[in-house]
Amino acid sequence: MNIVRHDLPELITATRAIADEAQLKFGGLNLVQLNWKPAAGQWSVGLCLDHLLTANLHYFPIFEAARNGLHQATFVERLPLLPKIFGNLLLKAVSPQAPKKLRAPRVFQPDASNVDAAVVRRFTEQQAQLAEYFGAVERQGLGKTVITSPVSPILTYSLIDACRIIVAHEQRHLQQAERVVGAPGFPQR
Repeated sequence: MNIVRHDLPELITATRAIADEAQLKFGGLNLVQLNWKPAAGQWSVGLCLDHLLTANLHYFPIFEAARNGLHQATFVERLPLLPKIFGNLLLKAVSPQAPKKLRAPRVFQPDASNVDAAVVRRFTEQQAQLAEYFGAVERQGLGKTVITSPVSPILTYSLIDACRIIVAHEQRHLQQAERVVGAPGFPQR
């Protein structure tokens, strides 16, 4: 799914589809399967989901401030052209089709080397919260509001691009988690 030009209703649908897909593909995995890694230094299914939980959580205060009318544009957010440039660059970098593997920023690193069995449930619940935030962005006409990335104070992009980035990032890591399940040696029980 190419989400570069998707509007908010399509992104809301995508978050719900991602939740369903995660539940279908990973909801039946046991703790050993969730934490199995194909090799040292690689992520397990659980770590992929935990990374997404962690990354998405950093956007929640931004969505809250915007929907409550508390977002105050910073000097960097008011600079012309940069939000569009940064939004497009980031979207391409995190999309499932991006050929280059990226190292997760420190603030988005998974919290632990092993995750608990509730990681899939927490992820699907978080998707519902994201759909609610995306809906607020649409209802309140906040898509063009420029925000600062949770990763860097110089990266700015629109809220609709933030929604697109989140969905693309999730799709990328769900594909990674699927590759883990299909890797040789993945425990069958």
